[in-house]
Formats: sequence, C-alpha cells, structure tokens
Amino acid sequence: RVRLVFDSTGWSLVSHGVGEKLFTVGPEGKLVPELAQSISKEAGGAWIVTLTAGRHFSDGTLMRAAEVAAALRRTNQLLPAAQSDVGTMTIEALDDARLSITTSIETPIMKSVLAQWWAVVYKNTTSGGRVFTGPYVVGSLGEEFVYLLPNKHYPGASERTPIHVSEYESGEEVARALRDGDVQMGFDLPGSSVAQLNWAASPVTVKSFLAHYQYMAFFNTRRDHFADVRVRKALALGIDRPALARAAAPAGMAESVVSTSVATGAFASTTSWGAERDPLPTDTDQAATLLDEAGWLLNNATGIREKGGAPFPTIDLVYYNFRPDLVTFAPHIRDHLGKLGIPVAIRADDTGNYMAADGPTFDILLWAQNTLPANDPHWFLDTFFRTQEPPVAGNWGQKNFAAYSSSKIDAALDTLATAEGAARTTAATAAQDAIIDEYPATFLTSMNYHVGVEVARMGTYQPYGADYYIVRKDMPQSDWPTAFREGRVYTLDGTMDANGPPKGGTDWYESRVAEPDAFLTDLVDVLHPIASNYAPEGLHFLRHVPTGSITSVTPSSCANPSGSRPVRSPTCSELAAANPSLVDELAAVAFAASAVLGSGDDDDDKDTGLIAATAVLGGLFGLALVAAAVTYYWMKKKAASAEEPKKDYPTVEETVA
Repeated sequence: RVRLVFDSTGWSLVSHGVGEKLFTVGPEGKLVPELAQSISKEAGGAWIVTLTAGRHFSDGTLMRAAEVAAALRRTNQLLPAAQSDVGTMTIEALDDARLSITTSIETPIMKSVLAQWWAVVYKNTTSGGRVFTGPYVVGSLGEEFVYLLPNKHYPGASERTPIHVSEYESGEEVARALRDGDVQMGFDLPGSSVAQLNWAASPVTVKSFLAHYQYMAFFNTRRDHFADVRVRKALALGIDRPALARAAAPAGMAESVVSTSVATGAFASTTSWGAERDPLPTDTDQAATLLDEAGWLLNNATGIREKGGAPFPTIDLVYYNFRPDLVTFAPHIRDHLGKLGIPVAIRADDTGNYMAADGPTFDILLWAQNTLPANDPHWFLDTFFRTQEPPVAGNWGQKNFAAYSSSKIDAALDTLATAEGAARTTAATAAQDAIIDEYPATFLTSMNYHVGVEVARMGTYQPYGADYYIVRKDMPQSDWPTAFREGRVYTLDGTMDANGPPKGGTDWYESRVAEPDAFLTDLVDVLHPIASNYAPEGLHFLRHVPTGSITSVTPSSCANPSGSRPVRSPTCSELAAANPSLVDELAAVAFAASAVLGSGDDDDDKDTGLIAATAVLGGLFGLALVAAAVTYYWMKKKAASAEEPKKDYPTVEETVA
C-alpha cells in the first residue's frame, strides 16, 4: 500500500525496498547494522558512526558520510517525528566513512534512533531529485501502483525480479486478487479470508504471525462528555477485548494463540515491553458504576444514559478500511458500548484527516500502529501521548490524537527518554501505567498479521515486521531469463522513419541500402560488451530496451536529399580504421572457432577458424543479398503491371518521408 504523504514517506521507502537506514530491525526482532558498520559514544557525548564500506546509491555513486549527514540533518529539521527522541541533531562528516552526531536531547539509544522509520539515507541529485540505496528503485509510479526495478548497483541485482505493487481498497479485494491469481503476494488480509485461501484448491498459502502492531481507541478529550476520566475509563472497561480478538482471528486458530493477542498495554505481550503485564480488563459492572458516579444515569425506558435530562451524545466512532480488523471491530465496539447505554454511530474515513487546527474531528478513533518500529518504546509513547499545543494537523501523521495534556505523563516520558538498561524497562512501565490510568486512549488487541503468497514463486518468503519490511533484499530468487535479469535485451528499432513508434518503419527492415558493417558493429557491441557495458553508445539498428532511445530520421536529416546515401566504409581497411574493435572481436571469434574445430597445427586451426567465421558471416550477407534481389524483382514486376505510367525511383527525401 502506497501512501506517500510526507510524514510516512520514510516508512513507504523502506517497505517498498527503495530506502535503507543506518540500522534496522532484523527478523529476530533485534537491532542490526544496515548501512552502518558500527556506532560508539565518545566521552564528550558525541556518537561516532562508521559506515559500511562499498555501498552505493542507485545512481552508482559511492555512499559517503557527507551525503548521509546532509540527508539526516534535513529530515531532522523538517519532520517533527524525527525530533521526538533527540530534539535537534548536529551531524557532521569526519571523513568519507565516519559521522559525528550530537543531539539537543541526550539519548542512550542512538542505534535505535537511527533505526526509526524516518531515518532513511538518501542523496540529493543535481536535478533536484533524490536517490537511495535499497535493493530496488522506482521504475514508474501511478495513483494505485508502483513499479519497482532491481537496483543494478546493489549486490545480487541480477537475481531479483521487477515487482509491481498494486493498491487495493480493502483486504477483501486483496484476498480476491490472490485467489484469482492476479497477484503473487498480498498483505493486510482479513482473518475471515485465511481459511478460504488455505483450504481452497488454489496455489496460495497464508502465513500468519503476531506483529508489533497494536490496535487502540483514542478518546477526544476536548469533548465535554470525555473530559471526565471516569467516562473514559468506563468505556474502556466496557469493551470486550477477548471478543474482539476472537472476531478478528481466522477460523480454526487455537484459543491459546487468540488469547495472546488481547492487549496488555501499548506493546504486544510477546515483546519484552509487554510480556510482564496482565491483559487489560473488561468489567461492565464497574463501567456502569463509573458512569453513574459521573452523573450519567440509565433511562430504562430508552436504554440511553442521561445527565440532567439530556441524553448521552451519540458517539462518532471513526475507523479506516485498509486495516481489515478495524472494520471488524467497529460494529462490535458499538454493540459493547450500547449495552452500557452509550449510543454509538460508526463511520469509515479513509482520508486520514482526523485532526483539525482546533482539535480532533471524531469522538473515538480506531487506530493501528507499529509501536516498536525500532525495538524501543520511547518513540511511540512520546509521539502519541506527550502534550502537543497546538494540535498537529495533517493527514495520516502520527500525533496526540486525544489532544490530551498531562504533566504526569509528560514527566514519565522525560524519565524514559534518558533511562538506560534496567532503569529503562522500569521507566517504560511507569509511562504505560500513567497513560492507562488517565485513559486518553485504550489499547484493544495486538495484530495477528496475515500474508498470502503464491507457493510456486513466493513460497520461500518469510514475512516479519507486518507491513514495514515487505520488499527486501532477500526476496525469492528471480525466475526470469538471464538476459532479462542482466538487462541484455535489445530491439530492432534503433533507427526509425519520421513516423516513429509504434507504427513507423524501422531501418532494419526498410533501409534502401544494406550496411553489413553497421550490422556487425551492433552485434559485436551487444554480444561482446566492453567492461559489461550492456548499453553501448552508437548502436545503429539495435536499441537497448531498458535505457536506449530511438533515433528518428526525417527528410531534414538528409544533407543532400537528391544525393545517394553515404557509404559508411567503402573498403575493408577503412572499416577496420573506423571500427578497430570489430577486427579484434572477429579475431577472437575466429580463435574461439578454432577450439571448436579441433586440435592440430595452430596456424591451420586459426586459418580454419577464420574461414569458418568468414563463411558464417558471408552466408548471412549472401542471404541478405538474395532477399534484396527478390524484393527488387518483385517490386519491379509490380510496378510494371500497374496501369499508371511508370515513375522514376523516389528520391532519398521521398523515401525517408
């Protein structure tokens, strides 16, 4: 799924295999180097990062510390999310391989900071664009697709296949596309589709795992009825989390697996940050008591709670469609709260515009978030629960959606920011407790993530990180022909007439003059490239498909429209002088032919090989002459049989036109 808004562009670049960071989270959930080789902290407080040697940007230039420093400085200056952990970053290149980093907010976890989704490394180009370092580059980009090509400057490029990433409106559509064979891999599948895809007679299997994503519900604390913490707590207690987990689970999933997805807090129970916490409770009796204490009493006649004779305002519960579980949760939560006497209306909003300049545009927002993108709790807790005044507007950006301000939560986050080792675990627990006690939001379940793959081509793909690390350097090996993988594909439209593609004539078929020297030099250039240059300059008939352009010949191209076409090389000696590599290559072909013909006297073998090579080339040229003679005879006969008077042969200008 492609959402290239500014706040999530870094995420999309990594998920699509285009961008990389200095550090990343590996399949085991641990921080590992990516573009960095190592990191250390000096006594003065500066962090020194040593880059991995030999890495290149997609334009072929070597990755150097100066470009890395410029990229991270710019992102830190422009993106609020890049400041939440460290404030302002001062980044300088010490030499081509090393960076020095200092921050206005001290942090003990710089490796984790540099693994955050925003910390993508890039280089600004002279044309105003940017190039990245990932295993893929963007070939083309549309409203609902992105076409990815292997980055030829990334190790193992020839073993990768181009990838077409399509956007679908819902998980159900993705499941249908998998079932119909339209895609070979599908993400964000709804749990209801898993059994159908696994059990149907189709070449698809679904791989499921508990992701670091948490589902949560934010309360708009600027609404009068949500200003009272007792009301927020009551609604949190009224939501049946085990029922939500079962509703989202695929048919047949073991209850033990379903139960592990019930939220214990801000982080999945399978992580070190959530493992020691108990599941959040559901208690409708306590919820009813809290609502009574807040003055919202149940009218038994209407089934709606009232305060001072006024009914509880109908809650505007908002969700978005591309997370299938949120679509499932919304009606269940409506029913859970309805049993408490709280009216709820649910609606989908896929714009991502949930925060206006004066505050949230909802009562309750259902949201899904990877709360451990870099394996540390501070970024999520600080970004979503620290006081933000004024509210941060903008589509899809991470922010304090509850518009909640708490000195207690802010102080707990301050402590977490600088804590190290065991103290950091304690501080993270304290920050979670402060958030849960004040209920600006409530956590629902962890995400059981489902990825469908076509067994034949993608069966070895092992997903992790939910929808973050999707397109990776270890994608299943390409099954394309070698010529396609290495970019050695050519067409015969190197030179065309003025009509051009797709209906114009090509010089290969319609040139008036046979030019064996041009043809041979084309063959030599593509069959025996110098230094693996598969896109040589100066091709005549052939065109390199990935990068070559078509030369269009027009009447104005002719210096003398009445004259004959110039001969490229009237003699063999001039041909050799104009194309010295051709002679060398023909000699190499002749020598190779001698090895095929057998052993014996070297001179005889070379002569025989040369004769063989010459015979092959002569035969090809002879066929061309025969074809030309037949064509000439046929055209002359046709012209003679025409009723109109015989015309002179057209001029060069007329032929080209």
